[in-house]
Amino acid sequence: MVLLMRMPLTIASLSVLLIAIVPFPYVCVRSASAAGSDGLADQVRPEPVQKSGSRTALAWSDLPDPGPCAEPHLTEAADLHLARALSFFDRGEWDAAHLAFRQAAEQFPGPTVVPMARAFLAEILVRQDRTTQRRLDAVQAYVELIRDFPESANAQRARWRIGDLYRELGWTAESQAAYQRAVAESMNARDAARAFLGLGMTWLAAQEWKQALHAFQQVRAGTEQEMLVQWATLGAAAAQYGAGRLPEAASLYESAMRRWPDLVRACPSCLLELADIEQGQGRAATARQLWSSFVNLYPRDERAPSALLQWADSLHQSRRFSASEMLYRTVIARFPDAPEADRARLRLTEAGKALAMQAGDRALALEVQSGFGVHPPLPVAPEERAQILRAISQQQPLDSLGSEALVRLGEHFQAQGKEEEAVRHFLSACRRDGVVSGDPWPGAARRRLAELAQPALEEALRSADDWRVVVAFHRADGCVDWLALEEDLVLRGADAHRRLGFSAGAVELYQQVLHRQAGSRRRQEALIGLGRAYLDQDDPGAARRVFERYQLENPLGPYRMEALRYLAEAWTRLGNARSVVKVCRRWLKLHDAQPTQDAQYNEMLLQLADAQASLGAHAEAAATLDLAERVGAIADLTTVLQFARVLAQAGRITAAAARYGDVVRLAPASDEADLARFQLSRLWLTQRQYAEAVLIADKGRTAVRNKIVRRAMALVTATAKTEQGRKGETHHGSGGLDRAGRS
Repeated sequence: MVLLMRMPLTIASLSVLLIAIVPFPYVCVRSASAAGSDGLADQVRPEPVQKSGSRTALAWSDLPDPGPCAEPHLTEAADLHLARALSFFDRGEWDAAHLAFRQAAEQFPGPTVVPMARAFLAEILVRQDRTTQRRLDAVQAYVELIRDFPESANAQRARWRIGDLYRELGWTAESQAAYQRAVAESMNARDAARAFLGLGMTWLAAQEWKQALHAFQQVRAGTEQEMLVQWATLGAAAAQYGAGRLPEAASLYESAMRRWPDLVRACPSCLLELADIEQGQGRAATARQLWSSFVNLYPRDERAPSALLQWADSLHQSRRFSASEMLYRTVIARFPDAPEADRARLRLTEAGKALAMQAGDRALALEVQSGFGVHPPLPVAPEERAQILRAISQQQPLDSLGSEALVRLGEHFQAQGKEEEAVRHFLSACRRDGVVSGDPWPGAARRRLAELAQPALEEALRSADDWRVVVAFHRADGCVDWLALEEDLVLRGADAHRRLGFSAGAVELYQQVLHRQAGSRRRQEALIGLGRAYLDQDDPGAARRVFERYQLENPLGPYRMEALRYLAEAWTRLGNARSVVKVCRRWLKLHDAQPTQDAQYNEMLLQLADAQASLGAHAEAAATLDLAERVGAIADLTTVLQFARVLAQAGRITAAAARYGDVVRLAPASDEADLARFQLSRLWLTQRQYAEAVLIADKGRTAVRNKIVRRAMALVTATAKTEQGRKGETHHGSGGLDRAGRS
């Protein structure tokens, strides 16, 4: 040190002196020869500061900062004065350092000393008092430095240093703007990379993963400075983790662990994220090592209880019950007031139960050993276990832990054969659904209820009593997860609901079968049943979509004929006659290739004829009805009346009159006969056969019982007589034309 003090204070000797006497890791002075390029600051590696909080705590740690730097062409006198000021700065004597730098700026007012002095004065504001106001004062000082000396090396640093200060304040928009401006105005690759690094950390804190990753990639591609590459690699890994791209995050973290293991261990968030990734990828042993490192390195971190609990859970899943039990007890003892303590108590009951089952005949020996302190006490007594679970469920009404305790309590009573108690606790857990966001335990309770309900459902289905089946399905107050049942049970239960008219329940159960990717046959049956349930609900639009979906998925399926038949019905209800014609023709074509189901064939013929008639294709409709008559599809009087109407519209008057006459002859005292008499008289009126119209109407009025029809026939008679008188026609019997009508 004496030798150093005797050295002449040149620029190079000043740099050596500062490295020797300034231990502060974030502040170093670049030599004049290194100004504007990568300098000695790259040899100083800052230790990451431990942070507590969110998994992205890395975003708020202190970033690497070599501090203000020397400007070129310093004089020997200026070197000496600045060395004295830097010694005060290094010792934390802020007032003395402030005075010394101010005096240096006043004594050497040129562009070589003033930018450096003003940069240190701005830093002193923040180091002396880290309040919001002091940070804002430092920002203002840096803004003035950039304005007055825009080309100086310290102005380059000031641009991204402003972003750092805004980021420390949590002012995301301002910090982003400052970093982006620093990138745009940077004069060297190092400052641009440092600005990108700060920008990436700001995006990371805002959980804008894509933008953060882009910024970190710019750092890794734009600089070879290892310090910046290290931070950018960890930041990119955190961004990939936050975005849910775990394989990419794992690759980055593993690369960082191989190259810079100390840096990764110095970042608590990195350890936790890497442990989570390793556990998710099935490498439980590696994950446990990382949790162990975190707990040992950061025992006072607020995430330590959670890490301990995850470590213990991993051991429990690996059936290392003794080790997991020890860690659960550690959580309870070291963090009694943490939320994880209750979870550890709950897990401890499971570990104790598993240990007792694993021990078998040695359970008594373990209990004796615990009495002598050889082995920790095991909470294996059923009464004690139930008390612990009940207490946790009551103490945590608004936490998923309480829901888990209720499920475990239900399982406890189920194992003891107390089914009613088990159902009661499962129902209590199920009713917590929605109380806590993302709580998985109400779903687990529904699955347990399904397991309990399955025997009763199977018995009800064997009895072929639809009502018993519906009652069995709803015995658990709608809290059963039907996905846990065999798909055949759910499908048959849905059919029972539909047959009894419970269409809404049937729709829900059919959809459950479809959601579980059932086998082809079961899926097809569920689609047909779902479409029929929608028809029962008078929702032909939904039914149409289901049946068309069946046609697309199963063009050669065993239920394609049934799907087409119900699709025609859906189109009929929607009033789309053209689609009805298309579907009916396709069905009839398939039926001709495989003639079965004659009753359905007759129904489709009549449906086709009705659709053709509504489209105005009366000749085609009449031809279809001729075929229907030949195969015996026209069997009731209403259908005969419709046939006669279509024949008349097709211009086949004699055939239409004959069909109306058949109705009158077959059931002369029926409502259909009254309507047939009226239609027959009206038919002759439209054909200008007025004498026949009058004869039929006069004769029919005496037989018609319906007053409305009688008045209508009187109107036909009056109209016919008027037209007859106008043309001077006289009535004379016309034999052949009215034979059918007079009958």
